[in-house]
Amino acid sequence: MKQKDFFLRDIVIDQQVMPEFDFSNSGQKIFGVEKTDFSFKTKDEKYVLNHMHSHNFYLVALFQDADFDYEVDMTKTHLSGNVVVLLHPRQYHQFVNVKKATGYVICFKEGVFELLSPLYSSRLTADLFLNISYVIIENDDTMYLMENMFRQLIKIEANQQVDNQKNLSESLIITLLSTLYDSPDLKCGKLANQDLGAPRRDMYLSFAAMVEQEFKGIHTVKEYANRLGVSQRVLSLCTHDNVKKTPLTIINERLLLEAKRKLRFTTLRVSEIAYDLGFVDASHFVAFFKKHTECTPLVYRTTCEQNADIS
Repeated sequence: MKQKDFFLRDIVIDQQVMPEFDFSNSGQKIFGVEKTDFSFKTKDEKYVLNHMHSHNFYLVALFQDADFDYEVDMTKTHLSGNVVVLLHPRQYHQFVNVKKATGYVICFKEGVFELLSPLYSSRLTADLFLNISYVIIENDDTMYLMENMFRQLIKIEANQQVDNQKNLSESLIITLLSTLYDSPDLKCGKLANQDLGAPRRDMYLSFAAMVEQEFKGIHTVKEYANRLGVSQRVLSLCTHDNVKKTPLTIINERLLLEAKRKLRFTTLRVSEIAYDLGFVDASHFVAFFKKHTECTPLVYRTTCEQNADIS
């Protein structure tokens, strides 16, 4: 990933938005890939990695013999061994206490998924990126295949004379994701919290992917069911079979996650957050937030700030 392909916005932590990596608007590249070692990053890069930040693109990182602490969307964990980190757009995350973090990083836009059928696209975006934030790779064959594909991507990017460079790189990204999706490390259920063999799974995944795209504008089960061409009862059966939740619970959880992100990681006013999330006014948003958290948005924000000061 060369500097000309990405730029860093809003590096000052206390601005209205947290640091966010973005693709340039040149439109020339859809992905970036590099072999990396976080311990050798520049001072500015380490500063960003060690502070909460987000991306406007998808990211897959493969680390060999890793040893670091990782936080994503307010969930902290320690990662070690061979690890794949998966990030979808807008997730806030940081790497801290990094002792070992050598491997590969690839970034790409959602256009990569246009190569796939809507069904398989929802499987990758929802099953991988929405359901799982990391995978411990214990299978040697999976690790070998993924390392090899990362190296091939680097070669393709480095060779500007390759015919159909964009198509080759996008196809290889899809192959890499499919390899991970079909790997025994994912199927063993060590990290996945959903039943991969549950009935109506593809309908559920289509719903989950649609919620991720439309949660700010669509708040009702009826509207999602109409979009998917099924009854509300069928949609309820799909979500129950897969995650033991109602469709409305899933919609509300997504709204609540975004609200918490904005309250914790930005200085946007409550009224601005309410408007961004599609509520008719701030009072409806406050009532929604209090119903699901038993505290007001401002109390939640103050508590987060106090906990940050303690840590």
